Amino acid sequence: MSQQGTHWLWHWSGRCFGYRQGDRLLADDGQQLGRFVAERIFDRDGRYIGEIRAAGDGGEGRRLATRLADLALQHDGFEPVRGDRRVLPADQPPLPMPVGYRRFPLASELKRHFAPVPAPAARPADALQPSDAAPAKPAARSA
Repeated sequence: MSQQGTHWLWHWSGRCFGYRQGDRLLADDGQQLGRFVAERIFDRDGRYIGEIRAAGDGGEGRRLATRLADLALQHDGFEPVRGDRRVLPADQPPLPMPVGYRRFPLASELKRHFAPVPAPAARPADALQPSDAAPAKPAARSA
């Protein structure tokens, strides 16, 4: 397959995943979720997540699946870049999953896996709980 231009990609269930542009796998919002090495796809940490398979001659396009025998593959990681936001094309008819493969992760699953961890919110000093405050000094006794 040519690596020029934009190529839409679907799951075997028929749901559109997103698109390929060059060696990047992008979601409809333009977030890069994978990088292609030939037809295999690796996440930003270099873990194999799947590949493209031809779906047949019926115009079903290229489908994404994860080959079970390749789950241990590793490649160089990458720093994600932002692509263009696109409107997803129509879904395709579902097809039976090829033997030796499993469902390719959904874009939402890959995004959740690589979502940045938010920093804890700073609490204002006046919002301290009694357990957070310094221990009180004992009051002086009067005799």
